[in-house]
Amino acid sequence: MSSLTMTKQLFRGSPLNGESPLPSLARISIMQNELQCMLPEHDPTFLGYGAIHTVYPYTQQDRYQRKLMDMEVELAILENDRLKAVFLPTYGGRLWQLWDKEKQCDLLYTNDVLRPSNLGLRNAWVSGGVEWNCGVIGHHPFTSAPMFTAAYEVDGMPVLRFYQWERIRNVTYQIDFSLPEGSPFLYARTRIHNPNKETVPMYWWSNTAVPEREGARIAVPGTESYVQKANFVSREPFPQQEGIDVSYPMNTISQRDYFYCLPDKDRKYEGYLYRDGSGLIQASTSRLQGRKLFVWGQRPGSETWQSFLTENAGSYVEIQAGLGQTQYGCVPMQPYGTWEFAEVYGSIAIDPNAQNADYPAFRSAVEASLEKALPAQHLEDWLTATTDSMGRSYIPAISYGGGDAALENLLRNATNQRTLNAGLDFGEIEERHADFEHLLTYGYMPHRDKDYVPSAFVSGGYWRDLLETAAKGPDRDNWLTWYHLGLVLMDENSKAPSHIRSEAGSGACAALRRAADLCANGPVLYALAEAYVCSGNTKEAAVCAVKSCRLFGGDLSVAKETLRLLVSLKASNLALALYDDLPKDIQADDRIQFWRASALVFLDRFEEALAIIQRPGYIMTDFREGEESINVLWNEIIRRSGRTDLALPEHLNFNAILEDSE
Repeated sequence: MSSLTMTKQLFRGSPLNGESPLPSLARISIMQNELQCMLPEHDPTFLGYGAIHTVYPYTQQDRYQRKLMDMEVELAILENDRLKAVFLPTYGGRLWQLWDKEKQCDLLYTNDVLRPSNLGLRNAWVSGGVEWNCGVIGHHPFTSAPMFTAAYEVDGMPVLRFYQWERIRNVTYQIDFSLPEGSPFLYARTRIHNPNKETVPMYWWSNTAVPEREGARIAVPGTESYVQKANFVSREPFPQQEGIDVSYPMNTISQRDYFYCLPDKDRKYEGYLYRDGSGLIQASTSRLQGRKLFVWGQRPGSETWQSFLTENAGSYVEIQAGLGQTQYGCVPMQPYGTWEFAEVYGSIAIDPNAQNADYPAFRSAVEASLEKALPAQHLEDWLTATTDSMGRSYIPAISYGGGDAALENLLRNATNQRTLNAGLDFGEIEERHADFEHLLTYGYMPHRDKDYVPSAFVSGGYWRDLLETAAKGPDRDNWLTWYHLGLVLMDENSKAPSHIRSEAGSGACAALRRAADLCANGPVLYALAEAYVCSGNTKEAAVCAVKSCRLFGGDLSVAKETLRLLVSLKASNLALALYDDLPKDIQADDRIQFWRASALVFLDRFEEALAIIQRPGYIMTDFREGEESINVLWNEIIRRSGRTDLALPEHLNFNAILEDSE
């Protein structure tokens, strides 16, 4: 019999400690946004399509520390006589463990800790298990946030559902998981719905972590892969590249993504098999066209990353499955459209001799084993057969993933739009949405005092029209309305074509200056500082940022953002003066210390900066994947001091990418 259990368990981990009080207005760093094309003109990669520059209206999850402690974490456990699947509802519905009862082994890489690190779109991300990424390129906004959760039965079989409303693309998505009695495979059935009249860029990738082991091998259809070298994307032969068989992940020395070019007619799968012929197989219906291997590589910086993300769980690689051929762009999704696809995850076994055979023989052995265990047509038929019983069925939630979707439905009802997916229970709005409910009901926002800090943010043309109407009428003297109008206009500016961006940005500046004239509080001045940065008014940006931080009274997230902005503007004296006034516990934060060191270097006080960076045990908790700041700072210290003998401490070497000159 299959079963579903909702429970809690103690984990070793680092708490998220809430979210930033600031809207995410600063430009984000996504490596895929900077790529250039070396592909044939007919290539279907949609390179750069759907790239974003901020994650507004979300907020950042940047308040965690590295210290581990015992935390109580919610679990959902699906189980049959062959598999046990453990999910984390409050971490994006991540499949954390897939235990094979017959072989008594974990089919996934399961981290021994929940240790947030700065790899997600909203900063916090944890390694391990299977992550479900929807909407925008990168580790999705809910990767370390609660999902809506529902549970139901189909013909006596328990089904677990996770779902959310993704706010940047304005789409809903759901994943329904099941473990049929006696099945060696976990079924994951996904449904993405675009309730809008516009085509939207769509992105989906399921990222599966597996243990990195010597001799392990990737099985995937296709004889070519897309690879990125420096900032250029090209197609290369697979598995032999530059005389190396890269079907063995540990043969790749540098951090790399391999996106496989899968023939349309071939079955869509990816396997990861160890030397003994056993391993994990992931297969899907035909809509998931893409497959990928991610490796950290074998460089010193690779080892730094692998140890940084865990405690004692060892190293991992990832096999991934997605809608597009690559993650270099999104795929256009039609207005009012619905896309469905199914995936399975389970164990596979072939003759050990076949595991190390020539690649076509190895792949044939894997495909034969998969087809015997689960015929390709069966999965396609199952997806169609469950459209009504699983895809469209309305199930009340047993836990909720926030009130933003409920607010969106209030807006849609008020503006005669189609509501979000009627099959999903999005519950009620939260207290933090009261200002917007008031706007929808009465046509104006409530008046709040100067100490009020908004914690909900909106975007889109409908909200802009409502805010503009209120600002021209009953709310002409309400700072809150002008503040939110400025934020919405800033968001539109970040998405606007370059030839009209300055016009959209000037409207945002004007709205936020009006808000500041009415109430120059911390939230308004921070937003105005970011608006000034976008318009090139760096002097006013620095002044506003410092005032904002002081008014917030030493908030960690605000201090991080303010010092980042000041250092980027080379306002080093302002940065150091602000640092001196921060509370001692905020000063001690390692990212705050890094920005202090950066400011010191630009004032030629490099010995003081070295004292920070070389301090025993110093490391940046929220060092970002692809971030070059520590190397840039170190090189600047060498340049200014003439100390060519200096070597970056090994534990700060996060460079896992091979440079062209090496």
